[in-house]
Amino acid sequence: MHNRWKEWGKRFRAVCQEKDVSLAQVAERIGRAEPTVRSWTNGTRMAGLDDFFTLCEAIGADPSYVLFGKVSVSAEEKEALGRAVKAVLEADPAVNPHYQQFIRRVKKTKPI
Repeated sequence: MHNRWKEWGKRFRAVCQEKDVSLAQVAERIGRAEPTVRSWTNGTRMAGLDDFFTLCEAIGADPSYVLFGKVSVSAEEKEALGRAVKAVLEADPAVNPHYQQFIRRVKKTKPI
């Protein structure tokens, strides 16, 4: 698995530690098995976009920080990311509902 998956997992686990929340508690909050959450956060398995945002919501973490290591992204960065994600996801119509959910969640994050 690519190092980027391991990097967001490290940041996610660090936020969990700061908030004194175990991965078992996260798993319980989102209705998933602990080994699944563990495999997502240690980079051995990719989490889908909805699962990623659900993880962040479960502990009150900023998805921008968890994913990119930034507290938030600028409006320009959001727009560029949105265009890039749209181009990739439009190539496969089966993922369009996931894309729509992703865009709704990105629009909710506050620009810096």
